[in-house]
Amino acid sequence: RTYSAKSEFLIVRALCSRRRDVAGKIMATVDGEHFHTKEASEAYSFIMKYVRTHGEAPAFDTLLEDPRLSEKARTSLSNIQGNIRNHAQLEQTLENLTQYKKTRACVRLSRMIAESIGEDNIDIEELVTEIQQTAATLSLTKSLENTLFHIGRDSNVGDLIQDILYGED
Repeated sequence: RTYSAKSEFLIVRALCSRRRDVAGKIMATVDGEHFHTKEASEAYSFIMKYVRTHGEAPAFDTLLEDPRLSEKARTSLSNIQGNIRNHAQLEQTLENLTQYKKTRACVRLSRMIAESIGEDNIDIEELVTEIQQTAATLSLTKSLENTLFHIGRDSNVGDLIQDILYGED
């Protein structure tokens, strides 16, 4: 299996959370490649465009009513059961999506290698370059959590302010 629709939709729902630390963690961790289902991918892209325009994700109920999102995506989102209830569950769900993303990349890579080997003239250098690029992508984890700041409850700027005020150059 190369994806979990439930995990994808749970992350989309959590992305609409009013808790900025939850939404920020998701935005810092996932990208479009984490979503395999067409509906979850569409919803994620829609939310990220909304964030760029409005500065925050839409409320989940608003998302379900937005006519710019396809009917199939809205139906799929409204049918999802459950919520991510705590940070441990959020971390596990994000880890699962990352593993599925890596699995899909490995499947694509193995298909590409098999197709290349079957060709009459193999460009080994190009094949090795493609393998290296895919391997590098698999080993990278998008981690912007320390560059996204939120103030208020669960603030993550206290240490930064201390460093600015009292830190050494």
